[in-house]
Amino acid sequence: METFKYKAKNEEGEIAEGKIEAKDSSSALNILQEQKLYVTSLGKETQFKGFSGLGNFFKRVPLKEKIMFTSQMAVMVKSGLPILESIKTVSDQTMNKSMTEVLREVIKDVSAGLSFSKALSKHPDIFNETYTKIIESGEKSGRLDKVMLKLSKDLEKDYDLTSKIRGALMYPAFIVFVLIVIVIVLLVYVIPELKVIFEESGVQLPILTRIIVYASNFFVKFWWLLLIILIVVVTFSHRYLKTDKGSYAFDKFKLRVPILKGVVQNIYMSRFTRSLSALVSAGIPMIDVLETTKGVIGSAVYEKEVENIIQEVEAGASVSKAMKASPYFPPVVTSLVSVGEKSGKTDYILKNLSAFLEKEVDNTVKNLTSLLEPVIMVVLGVGIAIIIASVIMPIYGLVQVIQ
Repeated sequence: METFKYKAKNEEGEIAEGKIEAKDSSSALNILQEQKLYVTSLGKETQFKGFSGLGNFFKRVPLKEKIMFTSQMAVMVKSGLPILESIKTVSDQTMNKSMTEVLREVIKDVSAGLSFSKALSKHPDIFNETYTKIIESGEKSGRLDKVMLKLSKDLEKDYDLTSKIRGALMYPAFIVFVLIVIVIVLLVYVIPELKVIFEESGVQLPILTRIIVYASNFFVKFWWLLLIILIVVVTFSHRYLKTDKGSYAFDKFKLRVPILKGVVQNIYMSRFTRSLSALVSAGIPMIDVLETTKGVIGSAVYEKEVENIIQEVEAGASVSKAMKASPYFPPVVTSLVSVGEKSGKTDYILKNLSAFLEKEVDNTVKNLTSLLEPVIMVVLGVGIAIIIASVIMPIYGLVQVIQ
């Protein structure tokens, strides 16, 4: 049995939070639905289990796999194939074992009479609430093929955005890694050899060289201690960031750092407006739209802000007015949402706003990369210069003594 944390709404619309024990997420979801709870988020309670998390990592389903599934389903449904046969065909073509296992369970549920959207909702780790809500709207409207095609395009946009950000961070990460390797090689192999020469010569070592020598001695003797400290810090940091308090604090920090603030805010706003547009165009009531959207933004700060907006809207305020009260929604977003509410074209305006924000993120990431390159090169140059200087200065002193 495993413990799951959940957030849900009861029949009166009240928010309920708690924990439940079940053998898997599907069982937990069924139990909560039997209790007449509308689940908005469901996840395993974070516990440290050694290397067990490594297995979950390899069992995950990549976003690219979900995009392929959605686009293939859209084509097959459009061609007139029944849902069950379409799922079986996609399952046979899927190379990812985890995705194949999930689709087999979906096939069983659909064969037992469950709707496609309900069968997918039993796997919230892969098909989040926004995804299943949009599928459900397509089933009800009879436009499942068009809805799934649009959904696959939205997922592709999210994938492209994530890929661009990762690509932009690859170069700085590589440079930092190279710097660390150079420093370790110098501390372990170069400095100890030079230390012997300096001690035999009797030359008074400069303060900088002595610091480097002490650092080398400590690293060679206690590298295992440093490794343990690193593992402990990384483990506890990871666990803390998985908690509600930790994730909220980290998200708030990201939104306060001057360099990161703009790009992070635009990423969150792009996800928010894209999901909002898709759900509004599907004809889902605004309260349900906001309730669903808050879980896909990817930020604990924005999740709390959207909860506040929901309360304001339930009290009779417009969405745009409720957004204006929050410091985390840029004026361009609140203004355009207001225009959408007045014109009745909220989904259309949000779709264009999402595209605009994605371009802003793209431009910001490019500029950030251009800015980071010279900064990293300077840091790398200064670090290597300090180490080289600590080596050359005593050698120069040794030459003076010999002369």
